[in-house]
Amino acid sequence: MKPIALTVVAVALIAAACGSSAEPAATVNGEELAEADVTSLLHDVGDGVSDAEMGQYLGIMVQWSAIQQAATETFAITASDEDVAEQFAGLLADAGLTEVSEEFLASQNVSEDGLRRFARQLATEAALREHFAGEVPLPTAEEAELAVASQLADWTVVCASHILVATADEATAVLDRLAAGEDFGALATELSIDTGSGAAGGVLGCQIAATYVPEFATATLEAALGAVSPPVESQFGFHVIRVDERTVPSIEEAQTILQGGAIDEAVTSWIIEALNGAVVTVDARFGTWTTDPIPQIVPIG
Repeated sequence: MKPIALTVVAVALIAAACGSSAEPAATVNGEELAEADVTSLLHDVGDGVSDAEMGQYLGIMVQWSAIQQAATETFAITASDEDVAEQFAGLLADAGLTEVSEEFLASQNVSEDGLRRFARQLATEAALREHFAGEVPLPTAEEAELAVASQLADWTVVCASHILVATADEATAVLDRLAAGEDFGALATELSIDTGSGAAGGVLGCQIAATYVPEFATATLEAALGAVSPPVESQFGFHVIRVDERTVPSIEEAQTILQGGAIDEAVTSWIIEALNGAVVTVDARFGTWTTDPIPQIVPIG
């Protein structure tokens, strides 16, 4: 199970002493964030949180506060309790749960309050995507067709298997044994120096072609389905490849994907602008706020 990440920092604690203060840990456009607001994100603070860790967690809350304030002021977006509950349920579902448990919270070192605050941020971002969806037009069929054709490896899902050997002669020997009727999976297990896929009979699963090195990606796009390719050389050695399935989205699907990407870009740009425009002060014990190169609190010294 992948640990829950609170926007940019995984909630994990290495305890160290940290003093308390009546002064706010930070202010965001005048809104005060106390140290207790930060530690309330955590399931267990142990003996305390170091100043450096406090700065990390505080940086997350600064981002949440700035984004939520700007969303409300600019678009009158305020996540409803129902929206938050839906996102909260989604976080639990992603972890294979139907309800929150102390064991789960402890394993993530996040409090239930912290998880609900994260859910509120997700609900705010979902509302922002919905807002910008009304401003981003659907690309034309011609634009989608051109995008797919010009970057086919980025759009094509290939379900492939391979046998990786060190030399061209070894690859030729593999082809000879396959031509003689030997099983591809058995040969992969016996011969492939890619021991990970070799143990699975050479199966790589279904991936976007562009995730592979260029020579391999090109071969998966050109290979006849179900047939074994001639040896393909890459930086890893010589591959004998079999592509069992290849899927390219329809033009209509590509239009939707392109629009979704444009919406995400619009939301990201707006969030960056909101963070850049926020007036943030931070208690010097925890560092200084910056948005360059990324939004964060940088420790002093």
